[in-house]
Amino acid sequence: GENLTYLHKIWDTEIINVRINRHFQSDVNLYYEYLKSLMFSQSLLINETYNDYKIWIDESVDYVCQQVYFDDNNIKLSVSRNFALGEKYFNRNWPLIDQRLAQAGCRLASLLNQLAKNRSSRKLPPNIQILFIVLFSGLAIGIFAALSVYLYKRQKNKEYDSLTPE
Repeated sequence: GENLTYLHKIWDTEIINVRINRHFQSDVNLYYEYLKSLMFSQSLLINETYNDYKIWIDESVDYVCQQVYFDDNNIKLSVSRNFALGEKYFNRNWPLIDQRLAQAGCRLASLLNQLAKNRSSRKLPPNIQILFIVLFSGLAIGIFAALSVYLYKRQKNKEYDSLTPE
């Protein structure tokens, strides 16, 4: 059979899970505290771009074109050839994932603060309402998926450990 690699799965769960297991003693709470500290340090850098979702999209496209679609040997990924995503790929990309998660937290906080300030009788424009729905949905799905995979793997490791003789 074919061995398929799904970059979304790698970026949404696998790199994060490996990072938690290797660098945070398999403790998701330690990773959360680390990301929270990154968010607070980045919140000092908040400016008008934090509320411009078009800039966020441009940033993501730039990262994808410059970093995400390159394998361990810095060769552009292609469906027409095999490629390796191993240690080099992980080490090159986990800082970007941490940064983007912290930025997402800061940007969401900034949007919520803006919403609270404007909470008078004014109603948010429909495009901002849709943006909030998309952000919350994506954030919730991402957190749920990462936590589910992490807990599933932890349970499987416990089951395996209980089956192996000492």
